[in-house]
Amino acid sequence: MSVAQARAGRGRGGTVPAKPWVTFRRPDPDREYLVLLSTLPLKRFRDLGVFLLYTWRIQSQLRRTPGLLGYSLLARVLRRQFWTLSVWEGEAALQQFVVENPHGQVMRALQQKLGSDKCRYSLCPLFPLPLNPQLTV
Repeated sequence: MSVAQARAGRGRGGTVPAKPWVTFRRPDPDREYLVLLSTLPLKRFRDLGVFLLYTWRIQSQLRRTPGLLGYSLLARVLRRQFWTLSVWEGEAALQQFVVENPHGQVMRALQQKLGSDKCRYSLCPLFPLPLNPQLTV
């Protein structure tokens, strides 16, 4: 599915970009960064409201988190599937975000509401990647 189709809400599972790429600072082309891709499958539709509320709280936390270069969120609402893509200065910045609240509290509260969540991360140079990455499914 293309980015244009996702933005238009077309495609299987009602894919819509929940949050387009947000940049907090530009990467230095001479260093590597930690790139994190996570999938968050919600088990039941009845938990969608609280999940979206938690997402809003975490986005507020992201705006004030040191070490974050940018992030994006993609949602396939009808399939209860959500993905995040974020770029961090390093593992220490990511781990600080993970344990601080509201993220720490939210992840504990969502343990029973999420299916098998998966996180993949890699330390890599960001160039020649585009400065505005888009998630597509």
